Amino acid sequence: MRIRGAGTFVTDSRYRSTLIEILNIAEEIKSRGHQHTSEVLPLEQTSAPEALEALRLPPDGLAFHSRMVHFENKVPIQSEDRRASGVLFPDYINQDFRALTPNDYMTSLVPAQGVE
Repeated sequence: MRIRGAGTFVTDSRYRSTLIEILNIAEEIKSRGHQHTSEVLPLEQTSAPEALEALRLPPDGLAFHSRMVHFENKVPIQSEDRRASGVLFPDYINQDFRALTPNDYMTSLVPAQGVE
């Protein structure tokens, strides 16, 4: 970097990023020695404009919607409402989310880059 009248300086050009960690609720529960179960409420294809827009999909795009409740030792501890891109996760609707979490399925295909 140059500053007029002051000379030339070396700048730090290393990439800076924020490390995020997305925890898997099932693994977190199991790490405490407890039992994880889940109940899938709807698991459906959606063409809701707000879902397509949030996923940056065209109006005729493919998206999925799932809602589920996660239980720790049969006690409900987390409600999940998720929309997934059919472009990135075309087989989303065919998953058994009682056997694996949406997080497991999605991160096995595409590494998480951020959350909103």
